[in-house]
Amino acid sequence: MNRSEISLESGPVINQINSILYRKSLSGEFIPAEHRDIIAEAKRIYSYSLRKGQKIDNSSQASESIQSRLRDKHHEVFACLYLDSQHRIIAFKELFRGTIDGAVVHPREVVKEAITLNAKAVIFAHIAKPL
Repeated sequence: MNRSEISLESGPVINQINSILYRKSLSGEFIPAEHRDIIAEAKRIYSYSLRKGQKIDNSSQASESIQSRLRDKHHEVFACLYLDSQHRIIAFKELFRGTIDGAVVHPREVVKEAITLNAKAVIFAHIAKPL
């Protein structure tokens, strides 16, 4: 791998590896990663933000986490983030899937799931895709 040095304005000199990400192949070789591999790995890592037991401290944290999970959907989705009394995640569930222009939500199903999970709080999420 080729190393180069770059200098930031009024900042320190940083060693950088030619701005290429590498992945380890099955044979143990390091090869340049393809864009789809990088995106898939980033999504996998970012999905940790909705793990069971993680505490939701504020609305922006909840919003970011939910948006990251639902952003690539090509249809409307109504989802719920179920929390315990300490605002730790019990489950994240996509309850209703809509078509390109709507999603039908049945409140009794949302409540039934909350009771089943013994949730003390619920955060609702609705992602609508533009036409």
